[in-house]
Amino acid sequence: DHIAAMCNQFTMREIDLDNPDYYMASDNIFDVAIAQGWWDPADGPFDFTRAYSRVYDPIRYYSLRRKWRIYDLLAPSYGFKPWVEDSYTTEYPFSIKPDKKVSVQDLFTVFRDHYEGTEFDLTQGMAAGPFGTPNRYRGAGAEKLIEGGDWERAISMFRTDYTTVIQSRNWHPASIGGVVWFTPDVSATSCFTPFYAGVTELPKAYSTGNRLAFTRDSAFWTMNFVGNWADLKYSYMIKDIKAKQDELEGKMLAAQPAIDEAAKLLYDQDPELARQFLTDYCNNTANSVVAEWWDLADFLVMKYIDGYVNVPKVGEGVGYPLWWLKEVGFGPLEPKK
Repeated sequence: DHIAAMCNQFTMREIDLDNPDYYMASDNIFDVAIAQGWWDPADGPFDFTRAYSRVYDPIRYYSLRRKWRIYDLLAPSYGFKPWVEDSYTTEYPFSIKPDKKVSVQDLFTVFRDHYEGTEFDLTQGMAAGPFGTPNRYRGAGAEKLIEGGDWERAISMFRTDYTTVIQSRNWHPASIGGVVWFTPDVSATSCFTPFYAGVTELPKAYSTGNRLAFTRDSAFWTMNFVGNWADLKYSYMIKDIKAKQDELEGKMLAAQPAIDEAAKLLYDQDPELARQFLTDYCNNTANSVVAEWWDLADFLVMKYIDGYVNVPKVGEGVGYPLWWLKEVGFGPLEPKK
C-alpha cells in the first residue's frame, strides 16, 4: 500500500539482509563498499545510496525535485519540503503511503506534471514565453557560460521516448490481469492506450518508428507532432489536448471492467479465445487512438493558424498577454527623446 519514486537516483538507504522478504543483495555488498572506500562501519550503519550512488551535488534537484513532486501530488499530507541540504538527504523516505488509493488516471496525471501550481511551475514566467510552454531545451553553448545554471527537470519531459503505467492484477489470469497503458513520446501531449499481457501481436502503428523518416503510419510520430505543434501556443492548445485525452482515456478506462469480464468468460472456455479477443480489442483501440490523434493534429493546425484562434469564429486575434508585452518592452515606435 506504498508508493516509491525513483528518479535517476538510488533511493534505498539502510538495508536488512536478515529480512529476505524485503531485502535481497549480493553476498559481497558490504565488502565491496568497504574495499572501495565507500563505507566505513565505524561511521555508522550502511547506507546503500550514500555508498553506491554516484551523485553530482550541484544538480541534486534534477532527481530530488521530481521525487518531492511525486510525493507532493500523491501524499500532500506529509508536507515534504522541496529544498534539501544535499543529494544524500534523508528528507524523503524510500516509500510512503499515499493519502488515498492511487488510480491509473492519477498516474497519468503524475507523468504529465510540470510542477503546475508550485513555485517551480514551468508554464510560468519569461522562460515559458508568452504562451506558457513548459519545455526547456538544452545544449546551447551559452548555458555553459552561466556557472551553476540549470533548468528545473519536470516529470514530463519533451524528449521522452515513451511512458508506461502497468497494472498487475493477480485476481485475473496472467493474460488478462497484466495491462500496460502505453504512450509513445511525451505523455503530457499524448494519449495512453491499453495493451493486455495476453495480446499476440501489436498494431503496425505501434511497431513502426524511425526518427529519420516522418510518417503518419507511426504512433510515435502522431504523438510527437502534436507535442511539437503545441509548443507554438501551448497555453491554448493544451486545453484542446487535455479535452481529447480525457475523452479517449476516459472511454478506455470505463470499458476496462467489461473487457476484463468478456475476456474471462472466453478464457474459461479456451485461453486462446481470450488472447485473440484481447488482441483484437487492443489493436482496434490503439489504431483508433492514432486516427483520433491525427484528427486532433489537423484540428490544431487549422484552429491556431498564423497566431489566430479560428474556432468558434474565424480569425480572432488574441495577440500576447499584457505581462509579456511589458517584459519585452512593447510600446510606441517613436524614438525615445
